[in-house]
Amino acid sequence: MGMPIVAGLLALPMPGGSGAAEAATCPYNGYHYYSEGWSGTGNYGTGAEELTWSSWSLDGHDDADGGFSDEAVWTIDNNDQSDALEVGFATGYEGETGGFSNAMYPYYTTDNGNSEVDFPGTSLPKDTVIWNSATSNGTDSWAYVNNKLLAKIVYDVPQPRLGYEQTEVDYHDIWMGGGSGSNIAAEWQNASGAWNDWAYIDGETEAADPATGASSTPAGYGYFNDLDQPNGAVQGGYGKSC
Repeated sequence: MGMPIVAGLLALPMPGGSGAAEAATCPYNGYHYYSEGWSGTGNYGTGAEELTWSSWSLDGHDDADGGFSDEAVWTIDNNDQSDALEVGFATGYEGETGGFSNAMYPYYTTDNGNSEVDFPGTSLPKDTVIWNSATSNGTDSWAYVNNKLLAKIVYDVPQPRLGYEQTEVDYHDIWMGGGSGSNIAAEWQNASGAWNDWAYIDGETEAADPATGASSTPAGYGYFNDLDQPNGAVQGGYGKSC
């Protein structure tokens, strides 16, 4: 779970889910697949109303190959994207322990996805609008999922902070955004702590290699990003088998 360098920036069917598994899973090709949106800088964090998935599938990928699907909001140092707080929910591989969960579980990362904390003991409700946010004041940072505090962290995300959100999978035959698409309405936090709708949203789909930074747009494989100005997006897709 991490953020690619994107244009505009500096730098098994599941129990409880539904859908038919593919006859064979695709091998890992080094790329992750993203649908992402971003807006302006100078804020104190990114928040969003997000609709949790009603069904989901990793299409046969399991703990043996580390398949996952996630959805997150970010606050990012626009001058150095290695300084970033990611807050969201995922299913599948747990980056903190190497475990595996069939549920939609909350997580957060720091250092652009390189340090992860998972909460596999918490299962988010299906098909429910929840509030997630990633905020920082330059000294401390806060991670909220389902309007509940996951953690207050002694972690600095310097200004100018960029508003950013994404959905992600690590195999191109995995459902992204619950397959039919994640629904997101993004907001930014001002210095007094008030939340405001993004004034605009830019976005794209992308395939990116986390190890080398190589990337291409669009992501392909049927993944989509339908933007709804000024602050909405539906992102996802069922991917394609090999």
